Amino acid sequence: MTRKHRSPTPPRNTPEIPAPRPTLWAALGVAAALSLLWLLGLGLWRLIGAWI
Repeated sequence: MTRKHRSPTPPRNTPEIPAPRPTLWAALGVAAALSLLWLLGLGLWRLIGAWI
């Protein structure tokens, strides 16, 4: 009882999503960090204003 070893099915021709460029991720990270710092700064100024 010998079974024929079937070769794996060839991958379908699906369009591959290209990996995002590291520069894009760096830009997103910088933008997120700046916005976070800005929001934190606003929060700190509001707290200081509430104390004064």
